Amino acid sequence: KESSDSNGAVRGSYGYTDPFGVFRHVDYVADEFGFRAEVKSNEPGMGTQSPANVQIYAEPPPAGVIVERPYYHPHGYLQGGQNGQASAQQQQKR
Repeated sequence: KESSDSNGAVRGSYGYTDPFGVFRHVDYVADEFGFRAEVKSNEPGMGTQSPANVQIYAEPPPAGVIVERPYYHPHGYLQGGQNGQASAQQQQKR
């Protein structure tokens, strides 16, 4: 749902729950002070940081939802090329 006033301020909300019970609900305001949102969720991996003036309220995911940890490749991004092979330009710099 969304509504606006005569000054151009917009307020609204939306949300959903997936078949596994993971939910997200967002209330937002856009006015002369900018865009602000409040997010309530139990999505796996959701932290409580508040980037970009967004208030986040995280809850544990429902039982049975698989929480995957992020995978970080041990090699840096400077490997370049295909299959980890350095490009000709990178090899010349070595």
